[in-house]
Amino acid sequence: MTTTTTTTTTTTTTTTRLAMAMLLMIGVAGCAASSTSSSSASSKSKSTRLNSNTDPCAMRLHDVCAPMLLYFGRYQRLPEHADELSQVPGVDVPPLVCPVSNEKYIYNPHGPSGTVSGTRIILYDATPAHAGHRWGIEVREPAPGQALVAKVVLLPDALSTKVGH
Repeated sequence: MTTTTTTTTTTTTTTTRLAMAMLLMIGVAGCAASSTSSSSASSKSKSTRLNSNTDPCAMRLHDVCAPMLLYFGRYQRLPEHADELSQVPGVDVPPLVCPVSNEKYIYNPHGPSGTVSGTRIILYDATPAHAGHRWGIEVREPAPGQALVAKVVLLPDALSTKVGH
């Protein structure tokens, strides 16, 4: 009977740890891959050519999402300046420069409206260096006590023009 109780306790502890690890991974993995779609043929071909899981700029922006989410989790706000991301202990912030254009990303914590209602673009390419388009990080501001959701998006032409300068 003691063996059964020990085995059950060990299994329960292992299951609890596994569940907590999965929840943490889901929370930190809030930076989801996404590409915008449109009814126009050019937008559809653009989406298939540019993939946020293989484009070097989009991949770098995915890497920026982790420190961004951790910063928000710690301070319950976005940083005023992108260089503040390095204030989160134990986090390596990748260079905030597009690996294609070698230009510094533009950060605006109060950025323009995003691709979906209730979202905004906070970090994005300075130039349309990706087949004439820009990548950016789109966030949805959470309700109090909820997690920030961030994802890498290919900015639609109209939005790309809006953030252009």
